[in-house]
Amino acid sequence: MEIGVTFAMEARVKDMTFEGDSLVICNAIHGLTEAAPLVQNVVTRILKRDQGFRTFTFSHTIRQRNAPAHVLAQHAVNVKNFVVWLEECPGCIEHACMHDVLSFFNSE
Repeated sequence: MEIGVTFAMEARVKDMTFEGDSLVICNAIHGLTEAAPLVQNVVTRILKRDQGFRTFTFSHTIRQRNAPAHVLAQHAVNVKNFVVWLEECPGCIEHACMHDVLSFFNSE
């Protein structure tokens, strides 16, 4: 999440929503719990950087409900350089998003 916050700042995004699957970090960011010292350092850096945004939210999303992000993380392991997709995304992500949307509509 820290890298995402830094990237959004450098890209000069003003309104941002961050999602993560670490409940420990999300709760610490919201001040609901005190995190372990190692995690607290990450939380402190995130909270210092979030002051550069006009609006920002941090939310917890369980990994099973965030399949596209999980697929992207698996894809990123094999990417050697820092890569950003602003208007396009890898085909595996498009497929995961379509599957995610279809499963949402099928669950209603």
